Amino acid sequence: MTIQMHKKVKITVLRTEYYQELAEQYAISYLGKCPFHQKGQVLYSDGINPPDGMCGVAWQVIAPMARQLSLGELVQPSGTWLNDDMFDEVGMVDLTGIEWIVIGTETGHRKGKAVSKPEWVWNLTHQAHALGIPVFMKEDLLPIMGEAQMVQEFPPAFYRVLEEQKTWRK
Repeated sequence: MTIQMHKKVKITVLRTEYYQELAEQYAISYLGKCPFHQKGQVLYSDGINPPDGMCGVAWQVIAPMARQLSLGELVQPSGTWLNDDMFDEVGMVDLTGIEWIVIGTETGHRKGKAVSKPEWVWNLTHQAHALGIPVFMKEDLLPIMGEAQMVQEFPPAFYRVLEEQKTWRK
């Protein structure tokens, strides 16, 4: 029998949002913004159970990724990374413990869809680079940033995983 070990996952609240029109269309119209979370708040999970005080709806959204991270199933077998679609200026972000940042923009055709601004993306990118954290801009930012401005860096752990995968039997 194989026992899988779960690593602790750090969850940092970058912003809290609520879309009334989506709640009315897909959920219960009287739902509101979760009162439990504040920008900058840090929570920890084992990847299976939600952190104490975490809003149930928020946990439903991030639980699959938290579980994968806790098992080391994503790009990095250890460490922490931040994946953020830029809906707004995030200001100064506590990047303590973050080893990689993946930035994108909202996609799809939602009415009132937020369109990222280059200065929002650069703000987070500059903060990360000041701390030596690599940044990967998703392809959906290409029309916003322009090809010459795209940053697509990988953390050292990514290359270690690639080297490890080369030794696997095919």
